[in-house]
Amino acid sequence: KKVLKAFEAEYGVEIEYTQFAGMNEAMSKVQNDTVRFDLFFPTIENLPKLVAAKKLQPLNLSYLPNLQNVWPQLRDPWYDRGARYSVPYMTWKTGIGYRRDHVDDPGALDMPFDIYWDERWRGKVNLLDEYRETIGMALIRIGVGDMNTTDEDAIRRAGEALSQLNDLVDVKVAPGDYQKIAEGQAWVTYSWSGNMNYAQYYLPEGVGPEVLGFYYPPEGGWEVSNDLIVISSQAESPVLAHHFINFLLDIENGLTNFGYEGYQPPFVGVTEAEWLKAGSIPDNLRTTIVTEQDFAKGQPILALPPEVDQIYQDVWTEFKAGI
Repeated sequence: KKVLKAFEAEYGVEIEYTQFAGMNEAMSKVQNDTVRFDLFFPTIENLPKLVAAKKLQPLNLSYLPNLQNVWPQLRDPWYDRGARYSVPYMTWKTGIGYRRDHVDDPGALDMPFDIYWDERWRGKVNLLDEYRETIGMALIRIGVGDMNTTDEDAIRRAGEALSQLNDLVDVKVAPGDYQKIAEGQAWVTYSWSGNMNYAQYYLPEGVGPEVLGFYYPPEGGWEVSNDLIVISSQAESPVLAHHFINFLLDIENGLTNFGYEGYQPPFVGVTEAEWLKAGSIPDNLRTTIVTEQDFAKGQPILALPPEVDQIYQDVWTEFKAGI
């Protein structure tokens, strides 16, 4: 909010923003015009859907000189060649959030995701309420590896593995994992790195951030991704929207934003030490920092053919019905 207020002061405007419980809700409301927007912050697998539905306008890159602050691989990304419709906003890794005062380091396990199937943590397991990401985690756990597989048998086997969690650990699937793990409602979560950075602000009085842990394999291979900033084809203030994007891509503004939100912009020339300082990130959470190498080795969640995506949704619906 500090960055929003700084933009409002500089340009003499007032920003109206809408928050969503998750990307599934956001996309549904954007696609059916329940909300109208100048700017929207989708994930990369949703970009093709928005373009196909003619919800976006092409960007005018002459208004965005600060795009040069972004990692080269994301200035001209594979999912949007030439940055025609989008610029990157925040990056994250998706891994295992855990309470170090209750749970051992998941990295000691042959398959770290087995921690969610451990009956010792019954009632203390929380997964992301995002069907592609959580099924993707289960795909890695059963040995498929490809979080974007189109193999129906593999997708359904992943769903069966998730359904085991209902009886084994009484799994919870809900947003707000950063608060749940901070308050001790959960001890192990499938979580975005930024959420684990944010969790420290929800710890009870007298409990320090050293109780928090985040595991992501050093060799990579799990989900790593970024969200985007796009402009509506029906934007009322498209030039001002471009100015706001450029404002967010300023390195100092990005560092300030990271300090409040816990999510890291993909900026060149910023060291790990600078990120840790800007975000007040303790040493035990340095694994949340995202690097260009993480992007080279990790898996983003990709757009899939509609008939395959429907299989994922059906499997997810069946899993959640048992919770």
